[in-house]
Amino acid sequence: MNKKIINIIIITILSIVTINILLGAYTPEDFNKLKNNLDKYFIILALISMTVNWICEGIIMIFFANSVDMKMNFLKAMKYCLIGRYYNLITPFYSGGQPAQAYLMTSEGYDISKTTSLLFYKFIVYQVVLGIYSLFMISINIRLILGKLKAAIPLVTIGLLLNIGLIILISVLFLNKNIFEKMIFWGIRVAHRLKVVKDLESVNKKALDYFENYYDSLRVMWENKVLFLETAFLSFMQMTAYYFITYCIYRSVGLNEATPLQIMSMQAILNMSVVFIPTPGTAGAAEGGFYLLYRYYFTGGLLPFAILTWRLVVYYLNIFISGIVVLYDYINKKFKQ
Repeated sequence: MNKKIINIIIITILSIVTINILLGAYTPEDFNKLKNNLDKYFIILALISMTVNWICEGIIMIFFANSVDMKMNFLKAMKYCLIGRYYNLITPFYSGGQPAQAYLMTSEGYDISKTTSLLFYKFIVYQVVLGIYSLFMISINIRLILGKLKAAIPLVTIGLLLNIGLIILISVLFLNKNIFEKMIFWGIRVAHRLKVVKDLESVNKKALDYFENYYDSLRVMWENKVLFLETAFLSFMQMTAYYFITYCIYRSVGLNEATPLQIMSMQAILNMSVVFIPTPGTAGAAEGGFYLLYRYYFTGGLLPFAILTWRLVVYYLNIFISGIVVLYDYINKKFKQ
């Protein structure tokens, strides 16, 4: 069975189970009352924040593309970002987005070496900002974590260590010329033995050309300090918009005791902690982590309903919108064939 279909089935099953558990905390009357009493202003603000999150990623893509002479307009950048997001959300470890983006961009005429270097550097900048952002947010909540949220310490620690480890691993693989080239040539030899690659000499020559262009493009971005600062700031804004959604959900259910920084800091910790959970889109784990970290903030029996509302905005809305973009792109290309 196609892996994509398997992942969608897993997401569906986990979503149904999780939603049933959360809905079990309420009678139909309770649920309708909560739904009707939602502050629509803050729900709209949450949707605006989600849109800002998308736009920031699109602008980041344009900045990186322009730095290596890849002409890319805003709509095309948003298409690549949303299609990448769709495949991230339906694959374990958010692993499907970049391969899908690389395939799509090269199929539309972009140089593969520039595309690879762009996506790699974009990933590194995002992970560095995420790590610094998360460490700062952990420091804000250190007393609460050590006091009332001791059960969350292993989750937070593992998430932080995996984030740092991933940055080091990816950097070694893609920045160390000898290791990266050996890895690619090994893959070519395996493909040749499996009869996937027929003309070994020709493919090796193309690989050498790829390496030269890849490192040239990466060097251009790496030496551009202004580009790093600009994209790091936009990544910060992208994350902030995403974390602010949780505060909007907090206010939408009628709560106002916690500050935006308190709510957003917990979301930063949650995001870093569950991103490496091996379920498609962290289905199930995200809800469990939310319950663990926010149970002292969403009081009065509102927590299960808040989890549902939050997940609808940050996950199911993302899948719906990005899925429409994937479908439109597929149909559009079919008509052009």
